[in-house]
Amino acid sequence: MSLSLITDASSLDEIIVPLQNSLVGRWVIVINASEITLHNCILFVFPKSKTPQHFGLDCHLAADLAHEWPPIRRQDQVFIFHNQEPPTQFWMDRSSPSWISAFNWTMTYRHDSDIVTPYGLVRHKRANELTATKTSQGDDYKYVLERKTRLVAAMLSHCGAASRRDNYIRELSLYVQIDVYGDCGNLTCPRNEDSSCFEKITSSYKFFLSFENAICEDYVTEKFFRFFNGDLITIVRGSNQYFIHAPREVFLNTADFVSPRQLAERIKYLDIHPEEYIQMLRAKDQYSAIFEDYQIKEPSGTTTFHHYHFEAVPVCQICHRLWNLDRYAKTIPNIKTWFKLKMCKRKTAIRDIGL
Repeated sequence: MSLSLITDASSLDEIIVPLQNSLVGRWVIVINASEITLHNCILFVFPKSKTPQHFGLDCHLAADLAHEWPPIRRQDQVFIFHNQEPPTQFWMDRSSPSWISAFNWTMTYRHDSDIVTPYGLVRHKRANELTATKTSQGDDYKYVLERKTRLVAAMLSHCGAASRRDNYIRELSLYVQIDVYGDCGNLTCPRNEDSSCFEKITSSYKFFLSFENAICEDYVTEKFFRFFNGDLITIVRGSNQYFIHAPREVFLNTADFVSPRQLAERIKYLDIHPEEYIQMLRAKDQYSAIFEDYQIKEPSGTTTFHHYHFEAVPVCQICHRLWNLDRYAKTIPNIKTWFKLKMCKRKTAIRDIGL
């Protein structure tokens, strides 16, 4: 989606940053408000139909760019290209040419965006958090292992993805048992039962396949961050930049193995050597993933879907930029070129790894 916001610092005491489009509403909660030094900024959500005209708000879903023309932008208005999907998605090629040079700032998962909005962050736990970590003697870790009755789980809803993860899982399953939940498997895990599914997988399985649907630079989604905090080891397949987020010793990466068979050997080794598996869990417990849970609800109040992102703090950066428009004034000549500048890698073979 895109967000266009307008502000005139001479007439406003505060900048309101709205975060809602006509299809998906996200209530933003600043999770570390005490650490944010930005002032005169309100994070607020309101229906598109009730947007105050003097803020000049105009929201667009990325998919709408193929059918809508950009509104006329005044000098004190900013258009932000906000998107969390990779370039492999269809909409970019179908977008209207009129949008190509309409944007001022980018706001995506890519690290070279004007405003970086990752799906999550991994940070070292603070001292008071470490005291609550499982005992160093390993008693709690042994209990964790005793509860686990299954080896590997995956959760897939997008079948036939560009990353060819289905093919990798299919070959890996020749050597180790893999339970696949979701539309691409034979086990169910309804989206409206997210918490119970998470508990089931993290308590019953030793490993979780965090395989992305696209192999794109900087593209690391909630599949990694969501399960990082669980009592299991994640196995990743995607951008080879996971080490930017977390130490290499706390997860397994398919890029480090020449074949699914070699990865399977490592999985089986850790399965029969609990002391080494526990060592990985203990190292991982020195860190925690942080993200926000945006819940999509029916009018009745029933949650139908969860989006996991890290957006509240980046949104505060919008405030900083809006209060300093002269410093950050720019126009992106061609958003289509920018978004495809770092092309995603389309896997042509299971062993074709990396960017």
